[in-house]
Formats: sequence, C-alpha cells, structure tokens
Amino acid sequence: MPKVKLTLKFAASVLPTDSDTKYMDTETAGFGFRVQPSGTKSWIIRYRFKGTGKSHLVGKYGELTLKQARKIAQDRLELVRQGIDPNEQRRAGREAYTVAQFADEYFKDYAALQKRESTVKNQHNQLKRDILPKLGRKKLEAVTTKELASLHRSMSDTPYQANRVLALIHHMFTIAIKWKIVKENPADAVDKYPEQARERYLNTEEIGRLTTALENHHNKHAANATRLLTFTGARKSEVLKMTWDQIDWEHHTWTKKAAFTKQNKLHHVGFALAAMQVLASIKEEQEREGVTTPYVFPSRNQKGEEAPLADIKRFWKGIREQTDLEGVRIHDLRHTVGSQLAMKGLSAPIIAALLGHTQMQTTMKYMHLAVDPVKQASNIMADIVTAGTEKPSAEVIPLQLQK
Repeated sequence: MPKVKLTLKFAASVLPTDSDTKYMDTETAGFGFRVQPSGTKSWIIRYRFKGTGKSHLVGKYGELTLKQARKIAQDRLELVRQGIDPNEQRRAGREAYTVAQFADEYFKDYAALQKRESTVKNQHNQLKRDILPKLGRKKLEAVTTKELASLHRSMSDTPYQANRVLALIHHMFTIAIKWKIVKENPADAVDKYPEQARERYLNTEEIGRLTTALENHHNKHAANATRLLTFTGARKSEVLKMTWDQIDWEHHTWTKKAAFTKQNKLHHVGFALAAMQVLASIKEEQEREGVTTPYVFPSRNQKGEEAPLADIKRFWKGIREQTDLEGVRIHDLRHTVGSQLAMKGLSAPIIAALLGHTQMQTTMKYMHLAVDPVKQASNIMADIVTAGTEKPSAEVIPLQLQK
C-alpha cells in the first residue's frame, strides 16, 4: 500500500487502475485516499480493532476538502484509541430510530394502550400535519432543542395548537427516555406560548334560554345528550358513549366505564330525578320504535355498523346561535356545572366527585366563586351568636401608645 503526502493536487491528478488502490498519508497515520477502478475517489482511514484490520469511509473526494477529511479522520482514529469502532458506530446510526419510526412505536405500544381513542386520533393528526413533514426523517437522537424551538415558532399564529404539538413531542421523548432509546429530552428547554385559561360559564339566565331551546328542539337525540351534559357536568364523550347497562334505575346512578373516562377509572355518578326522566323518555321511545341497542344514543359508523353517536358539533353550533351563546364551547357546560355548584356553596370534594376530577387543584379553580356563600354562612353564624343581645353603648377612646 503506497505512502504519499496527501495533497489536493495529488488527489486531483491520481488516475484509476484496474484494481482498488489505497494511498496512505505520510503526515497523519491511518489517514488515506482510495481510488476505485470506476474512478470514484474517497478519503478513508485504516486501523486495527481487536486484532482485525479495518477500513472506514470518511467521505467522498469533492464533497470534503482535504482539511475537512483530515480533521474527521483524526476524530475517528481517536475513537479507535478509546475502544470504539467507527464502523459499528456508523451502523448503529443507520439503525437508529427516525422520528417517524419511533412515532409508529409510540402509538402502537403506548398511546393505543394508555390513551383514549379521541386523544390518539388528535395526536395522530398533529403528528401527520405538524411534526412529520419537518422532522419525520430525522434521527430521533439527533433532534435538537433549536429545531424544536424553530418548529414551535413556525406555529406562532396558532399558539395554543403550537403548545399542544410541543407537548406531544415532549411526551414522545419522555417515553423514548423511559425505553432507553435516547438519554435527553430536547423539548425540555423550549418555552411554551403563554395561555390564558378560559373560565366561561353560563349564568342562570343563559341556562334558562338553553334549557328552553333544548326542550323544544326537533333533534331530540342531540338535545337529550346535551341536557344530560347540563345535569351532570360529564364530558361529551362519556355521555355519547353511555350504554344502558351503566344505568342503575333503582338507585339513580350512572357507572362510567374506565375505558370511557379520562382518568381511566370507574366513576359512579348519582343522577337527579330530571336526568332519570330524560333517560326514561329515551328508553320508552326506543321500545316504542322497536329499537334494540346497548347504546343510549345509538348511531351508525362509516361502515354502517351500529355505534354510539360520534359527535354533536353541528347541533351545538345551531343551538348556540339560536340561544345567542356565541363563543360558548360545549365543554363550557362542564365548567358551568362546577361554577354554579361552587356558587351554591357546595364543597370542593363534592364537586370533584360529581365531575370525576382526580386532582383537587382541578376543582379548586371554581372555588373562588364560593366566596359569597361563605360570607353568607359567616353572617348567619354571627347573627346566631349575637341574637338576643343588646349592643352596649360605648365611648371611643383613642389608643395611647407608650413612649
């Protein structure tokens, strides 16, 4: 194997032969230049690893300058001295997960098992629309904080959506760390856009308008589902997926199945008489029409199979316009229940039990509305204590401070 002083002039002038020819550098031990019979030229290193002679491609001539190739060669020869084979390192890099490949594993082995169907669907949409077009082919371990910050900034026109996308990326990396695929989470250092929490709830007059509209609406199916939302404060998906076997007619209770609740736990809810009357009317209508179904709100999916009612977005848009509740989300009915009960003086644990909160801080956002009932209770107690007593006349004497 000939040894020469590698220069750009030499690399440009050397001609191919009938066989592979390698020229080793006289200045940097292990650094060389390869010329193939096809005329392809490349920078290489030669080294021994665990007693075996090996060759490693540094880069192609024309893509790397001599100076660049020599620096890379020195770095990789240093790896050899540290007991690391550059070829094995490159192979591991080729086999490493891309963002797209890991996303498949994340949804198959984690999200599909741990999250609700609606959440998985939303995350799939975020991934397909916002993440994969920019990061899909990137190696997972090579994703940088700067790249994630750039992606986040590119969505500045929709800051709430940008934060949801960032949250998904952050959680994917958290799972990747748990599975020992990567060591760090590059999303940790990306700042979210400020979000102002919405606290919209309906007052009693608005509730009255909505109740009247629901009672008179021709779409009894969607109207009854919405009425149950106003009675219970349940999540929309929980009501729409309600089945008859969840209803205890004798004790007026609804047992939400764990698979249908956000907290993935059984949740028992006491039903008011008005809610039971709504359910009874639905049951009577199904029996009158000869409908046999496990669902309280049956429908058909895209395949024509029986399924629970998928959504009531269009209905809610119409009822919202009819009742002049523009801007009110259907989820705000849940906020309305929590807020109205707090204003009536009910305790946080009771409200949490009704709404199915697993963390008390979620319920506490309603408790500032309970100030007036608490003041009223304090005044009542003060009246009790002072009842039957006369207020003594007294002369106000200025307080004298000792000098």
